[in-house]
Order: sequence, then C-alpha cells, then structure tokens
Amino acid sequence: MSMSEFDRRLQEPDKDPSALYLEKEGRLPDDFSKEDLDFAHELQGLFSPADEELPPYFVQTLLDAENSRFQPATQGLEQRTYARVFRRLRLHRHLFRFSLWQWVSQMAPVQRPLAVVASSCFLFMLATMMATGNAFASGVIYLVAGPHAGVVQTRLLPKELDAAKTSPQPLRANIENEPKQISFLETVSRLQFPLYWPSYLPENYTMEEAYLIQNQGVFWTDGPVLQLVSHYSAPGLKPHGSGKITIWELKPRVKVIQNVSLGSAHELRIGPDGQAAITVDGNWVYNLDNSTHEWVHDGQIELIYERNGVIFWIQGDQHDGVTQDVLSQIATQLNQFNVQRVFQTMGHVNSFQQSTEYPAWMVRTLLVDKDNPDGPSLLVLPPDGSTPTKDQRGVDNSP
Repeated sequence: MSMSEFDRRLQEPDKDPSALYLEKEGRLPDDFSKEDLDFAHELQGLFSPADEELPPYFVQTLLDAENSRFQPATQGLEQRTYARVFRRLRLHRHLFRFSLWQWVSQMAPVQRPLAVVASSCFLFMLATMMATGNAFASGVIYLVAGPHAGVVQTRLLPKELDAAKTSPQPLRANIENEPKQISFLETVSRLQFPLYWPSYLPENYTMEEAYLIQNQGVFWTDGPVLQLVSHYSAPGLKPHGSGKITIWELKPRVKVIQNVSLGSAHELRIGPDGQAAITVDGNWVYNLDNSTHEWVHDGQIELIYERNGVIFWIQGDQHDGVTQDVLSQIATQLNQFNVQRVFQTMGHVNSFQQSTEYPAWMVRTLLVDKDNPDGPSLLVLPPDGSTPTKDQRGVDNSP
C-alpha cells in the first residue's frame, strides 16, 4: 500500500466499508470512545484483511495466544517431525544427508590457494608411496647423508655379508720396509683430503690412538683411511661400556653404504647449517649357534655424515654417556688440520701408526648397482670399533 493511499483512507474514513459497517450495525463496544474509533480507522488504513494484509500475530490474537499450537514454528521443526515419524514407524535409515566436505567448508571455508597447496601435497605423497612402495614391501629402506654416504636398512644381511666373523686381514701390499710411525705432516701429505681433527671431546676422554690404513688393492677409496680413537680415562673410574670414541675418515670413489638392521637408523640435522646426518643404534653380532649375524642394541651408537666429499663415521658407547647430542657436537667441531691447534689438543698422540691390517669391515664388502648411472654402491658392515693389537698402537707417552 502506497503512502498516498494510506493518507487518503485516513482522510475519508466514511468510505471504508469496514468502518461504515461497524458504525451502522452498532456493534461497537459500549466503552468504545472516539479515540478508539480513530485508532481503528488508522489500523484500517495500514492493513486490509480483505486483501490478506494482516497485522503481525493477527491470527494468534484472535485465537488462544497462550496455546503452543498457535505459536510460530521454531527452527528445526521439520527435522524433528521427520525424526518423530521415523521413530514411531521404526524405520532404520539416515534421517539427514551428511557431507564431510560440506561440514569442513562450513567450519573453515577453504580458499583456492590453500586447496591448490593441499592437492600438491597429496600428489607428492602419492608419488612417494609409489616410488618407495616396493622398498617397504621388501623390507629395504635407504637413508642418505650425502652423495656418497648413507645406510640401507634390511631385515637380514645379504649372504655375501652374512658369513663367519671376519678377522682383520693383512694388507695385500707389503709395507714392512716403511716406518711404522709417521708424523702428522707426512700423514697429511699422503691423504687425498684434508685431515680433520676434533677440537672437542667429552670430559675425561683423551685422544690416544691414530691410524693411517693404507689402501693397496682397495679400489673404492681415494687414498688411505684414517682412524682416530679416544679413550675414557678418569682417575679411579672404569667405563661402563667400551670407553672409546672412534672417528673414521675416508674419501670414497663409490657410494659407501652401511648395511644396518631395519628400524635402527634415523635421519637428523646437525650444526648451524643443518648438515644432513644419520644415527645408527646397535650393531651386527655374529651368533655361533645359528651361524648368522643378529642385530643387537649393545649400546653402540654411530653418527654418519659427509662433508666436502669426505665420509665421517663417529662411534661411541651410550653406556659411557656418549649420546646422539655428544656425537653431533664432536662432528660440528671437527676441523681441518692446524698444527698449533692439534698440538694443543692432541692428547698423547704425536704420530700416526701405519696399520698393517685391514679392519674387518673393509674385508667383507658387496658391490651393488654396478649399472647405475650415478655409480655403484658398496655395502659394508658398520665398524665394530676394533683396533690393531697393542704392540701396533701409535702411542707415544714419552715426555
């Protein structure tokens, strides 16, 4: 109804059929005053029952206003009616259609960029599962700590490695005519990589042994292999474990992969630059009863990483308090050879001993992936921390 029509009805109440009807029939209440009649005319100007233009709650006012049957329908009445009917009829079915995606979208509306990122992550996970599915199914998991360093986790050792316990073997080339001990400078000149020396060792550990293992007849290393051994030496105390921290340094010509037990290796980051590394918990031990190797958690822990083409294996015993954090701290403070620094922190080592024996882990190896475009891989056993016999140690305790 327009405002002009509203004003016209107020100005001409006699022409309103409803008002005239009430006045002519005399059906107005006895106490109906002139003001009440004006108010009735005003309401008629606002609403037209003949045209179904009713005021709010008109029906409820005419009926019983307190009766809940005449109250406005509340939200969810339709769903509650459905539920009541199905319950009475004992029908077993879903009353409402539920969409997880609609629920998620209502809880947190998904924007297009977020949806694209989520889709990309899902595709990457799917591709990774397809690429590594066969490896997981066969119980083989590779972890890498550099272009040439890493581990392969298997349930059992390959038969080429799972043989009788191997003892250190003599070198193929005879070096008896060479001196058994050589100086630091001579050692550095023979290496094909910088000599790295630890500037940090845990409390009560002292560097006491240093070996230069020649590589005559060994094709997979470029130059000799270094072995640095520190011993626990606290007055009046004995170590609970091996009491040794061993550092291996070598420059490989192929990928040198340690074969460890499934689930024993874990990836981590060390140092301020986030150097990739791997920790290995345990070691293979030869069981004479069943003539095979078994993985045991004997306290040995090892850190594997590669820096500038050099592989580092740092081993310790957790029974002596040598943890992953301790090995990481040693690795981050393993610096290139400096004459002044080394002679200040070298402990009892004044020279390197030329070893006349290969360590056991260098004797029994397995070359795999020979046709790989990135080069073959050499599987080796984790070093057991053994050193040459006492009379071969490069130790000089003289003042």
